[in-house]
Amino acid sequence: MLSAEERIQNKKEIRRRVCQPGGIPKLKDYQKENLSKMPLPQKRACKTIRRIAHDVFGFHVEPEKIFAPYIIDIYIKEIKVGIEIDGGVNNNQHTYDEKRDFFLLDKHGLKIFRFENSLVGTQYFKHSVWAICYSGLVDHLRKVNDTARHRGVTVHVGLETI
Repeated sequence: MLSAEERIQNKKEIRRRVCQPGGIPKLKDYQKENLSKMPLPQKRACKTIRRIAHDVFGFHVEPEKIFAPYIIDIYIKEIKVGIEIDGGVNNNQHTYDEKRDFFLLDKHGLKIFRFENSLVGTQYFKHSVWAICYSGLVDHLRKVNDTARHRGVTVHVGLETI
């Protein structure tokens, strides 16, 4: 299992790997390596997120999703949300994380939410995942309603706030 420092070093090297010839296949190898050596807090977070996002809301959840030149810890496809589980080493990486989050929002429309390892498994974490999924569902229903209204179709949804 990789230590937190080794994971951070590997994530920093993603850009270098992608920019080399055959970069995306190397990124896929790195993705497989991360999946096989996933730290315990990330495994727990993935299990909790799957239980809520997939089992309750029906969203597709992917661990270690590639958005070249980056890999997102956990990705919820339908609501375009990335969840990062950060260890103590990540505390000194604020500028790197900001650039990364801006790139992912700008190029892929992804919202990134970050949680520290110590929060995984707490009620705060579970309630946050519920709120993220519910908010994403409401946003999605608003878009569907707006699109339908634009096309002259009346859509009745069960949420009065939309």
